[in-house]
Amino acid sequence: MALTSGSNKKHSEETKKKIGKKSRGRKHTQATKRRLSELHSGEGNPMYGKPSWNRGVSYQLETSRHMSKKQRKLLSKIHKKRFSEGAKTWNAGKHTG
Repeated sequence: MALTSGSNKKHSEETKKKIGKKSRGRKHTQATKRRLSELHSGEGNPMYGKPSWNRGVSYQLETSRHMSKKQRKLLSKIHKKRFSEGAKTWNAGKHTG
């Protein structure tokens, strides 16, 4: 059960469903979107000026090799698909016979 703001009371399941139903489909106005954007931009962003969580983290050699191998396999699948699509397009323009 969710706590209501400013009290120790909890919403019942029925109340939570009503709140959810009422909120569904609501959209922010353009003015609200603009205000929220300004509020969270630059210094308003909690991550402003902080390094990313993984900055400077290095992987073990085994892990690095494993990721490289997986990436090569993925790229080869993508390239095979592109090449086969390109060949179909290329061959479609040619006359057979």
